[in-house]
Amino acid sequence: MDVSRQWNTVVVLGLMGLALLALNVATFHYSLTHPDEFPIVMFLLFAVFALSFVEVRLERGRLTLSGVAIGATAVLLNPLNATIVTLALTPATMRRGVSTILGNAFAIPSAACLSSVIAIPFHSASSVQILGRLLTLIAFNLISAALIAVVLSARSG
Repeated sequence: MDVSRQWNTVVVLGLMGLALLALNVATFHYSLTHPDEFPIVMFLLFAVFALSFVEVRLERGRLTLSGVAIGATAVLLNPLNATIVTLALTPATMRRGVSTILGNAFAIPSAACLSSVIAIPFHSASSVQILGRLLTLIAFNLISAALIAVVLSARSG
């Protein structure tokens, strides 16, 4: 990989990290006033971590089951906890190289955090309504695809 591609990747990941930080700062008051239950957060943290090691090799990459737990994280948790829980995906990528580690460490938590922000209006006193869950999962899939496309295009030049 030449220097300009590496620089593009660093810039894109840096901007993604700053946007993630800004989004968490902007929603920090909501996260404080709407805390998540500790057992649910820990269960989802463990689920993301455990499901990230179950993988299927594809022609151009790997497929894990962690997206199931990350989708639940986006629907159920506040944005700060969604970011923290999805960072549990990072250890599973340790053997894949620095750019993959950084790409997953920024893109997936960003998608989960942004999807969790989208789910905020659908939270009620008891639970998230089915339409809100569906819209949040659709948004999570679209945001994930867009962010991964941005990171891959920055990597390839």
